[in-house]
Amino acid sequence: MSSSILPKRASAIDLPLILDLICQDLKQHHILACVQVCQSWHDAFQSQLDRFVRLDKNPKANQEHIRTVVEHAGRIRSLEVDISDGGWFLDHHVDHDTSVIAAPTSTGRCINLEELSCLDFNYQPRPSNGEEGYFYHASDRPSIISQSSNALHLIRQNPKLRSLYVHHARQFYRTDHFSPDVLESISTHKSLTHIKIHLDYAVDAEFRIQLLQHLPKTIQDFELVCRPAQVEFVPMATTHQRDAGANIPLSLKRLSLLSNIPQNSSKLSSLSSPPSYWDQTTFSKDDFSEFRYNYPDWLIIPLIQSSPSLQKLAIAGYHGYPNTLMQALVEFCPELEAIHLGGTNSATFQPTMRLPRDIPFLEDDEGLIEQDRTPLHGMFPKLREFRTAGFSHNSWSDHGHEDISGLLARSTETLETVYIQSEDWDWARPAPFRAGLRESHQSWADCRQLKELTIEPVSRMDLSSLDPTFTITTFTNDVDDIGAVTTIPNHINTNFESLKYLRLASLADAYRSDCSKTFDYARSGFVEPTLDDYLQQPPHKYSYIHLEQHRSHRLQFIRRVRELFGRLKMLQRTIGLERVELEWSELCVVVKSMTEETVLELLKETENDQKEEKEDVETEAGRSQQGWYGSMTRDDMAWLGLQWPTRAEIQAKQEQRERALKK
Repeated sequence: MSSSILPKRASAIDLPLILDLICQDLKQHHILACVQVCQSWHDAFQSQLDRFVRLDKNPKANQEHIRTVVEHAGRIRSLEVDISDGGWFLDHHVDHDTSVIAAPTSTGRCINLEELSCLDFNYQPRPSNGEEGYFYHASDRPSIISQSSNALHLIRQNPKLRSLYVHHARQFYRTDHFSPDVLESISTHKSLTHIKIHLDYAVDAEFRIQLLQHLPKTIQDFELVCRPAQVEFVPMATTHQRDAGANIPLSLKRLSLLSNIPQNSSKLSSLSSPPSYWDQTTFSKDDFSEFRYNYPDWLIIPLIQSSPSLQKLAIAGYHGYPNTLMQALVEFCPELEAIHLGGTNSATFQPTMRLPRDIPFLEDDEGLIEQDRTPLHGMFPKLREFRTAGFSHNSWSDHGHEDISGLLARSTETLETVYIQSEDWDWARPAPFRAGLRESHQSWADCRQLKELTIEPVSRMDLSSLDPTFTITTFTNDVDDIGAVTTIPNHINTNFESLKYLRLASLADAYRSDCSKTFDYARSGFVEPTLDDYLQQPPHKYSYIHLEQHRSHRLQFIRRVRELFGRLKMLQRTIGLERVELEWSELCVVVKSMTEETVLELLKETENDQKEEKEDVETEAGRSQQGWYGSMTRDDMAWLGLQWPTRAEIQAKQEQRERALKK
């Protein structure tokens, strides 16, 4: 039987065009893996490693290597280079040996870049030592970067460029390498989708404003991290305001304007995985709660209005009314999924403090955009996460904090995470589970997908001053509200369906300031007494009526704690609440001075309260009776974050203090 010899079939990787298409979306580590498969793959993919160039050593130290790289610059797809060494790859670059301008060969033209990274590899020498070197970043110093070797000019030269990453930690890498020509090349680029600029030093407002006003239409992910320059206050000016009519639609999906470098970018990383704020697994409120006057409303609002595809927003240092920003996001960003927002208007909080405020001074601490005082309308159809920190009380409109929480809570089918840390005590005035204006009867529990809820006001959050407010008139002074027995009202929904983590901070008891009425102010110096002050007071200092007030106060506190415990335990049983963090940092001295024995006695006393004796009080005060009866132990109180010392521990501490005084 005769057999014909079949022609040898060519492998796909043997065809240069197909191989190029295969490698188009591969990273360097992918190609390195392909090289190790077999000999034929090694031969095919080895040459593709030329796509990735990382010049982490001074090119002048190895002239032969850099010339080899430049000769094949047309193959490069990903370039990591010091920003001052871009001249090797520009169409008319400077030969560093002869200083003669040389035109690259056709194969050496660097015109196929898809990713450009300008990093500080720490081989660039400091311009000078001492004071001159320290202040070399100042605007009146000559630039260390010649425009003929500025790597950012590669943006215009590479029409396929998709990603730009700049990371500089030393101050002499100033922002003047973003020249007007570079900014123009960015704004007119047709394929640039990702820009990350991390500058670990202070820059002026002019740079940030100019950069935000030159984003390309194709941009999808923009991240700018820098610190504001500390300058004296300047008169109000509007020279940087941009004509709203000049705004063009952007493809922006992620916008991050921050003051601190993401934690995972502390070391230089490959461009295959440039660090991003959204890659972090933890949220740091300190990144958002400092005094940062970075981004005024007249700059941010037009940018928001031009970004209908925005999905994630993070701004540290927003200067303007939060309500105005939130309404703009509702109206112009229907795809929004995450909001991380920080800022403050409290420029007069510490008048003697030189704030790092480098935008035009805003009169009366108000943004230039007039605030709409009408309640927020609409809803976020896709919002999953909201975090805010740092806003002071004069940032909000009337009931603005309630208005925003109501807006968020209307995302009942999507909202998963809520984190509120605020200088504004108004966040704490409603019940911790309330959301929205008082008449709305909204609750965070209405959000069926809510998994994490954190409310962390700077001032106290009083579980006893919940709506509806109710005070029982006792035999004590009518103006003394220590006997208040209000608790979480029935109409506040706490039947969460998905909650896994709950944190409430600055929790307090009823009318903490009233406790100081029982102290001798001449002794305490007109300051709120401490726990030691209370313990050291001789018994005759307290009248019978004071002692009864203290006991009533403690008893009602225990009853309110029972209510909260019952509701949270129900969540633990029904939906699997995994973690509870309650911070009782604002308790009054009368409550803090209890011993463990006193607490256990009060728990025992309230274990079997007769319903008929309390029925009128419970109905009027709105108690739900969830957790109102039944046994509670010291472990249950510890689960709520509440612990007291025993009498023996207090006695031992007093004896130790007395021994120390005798020495």
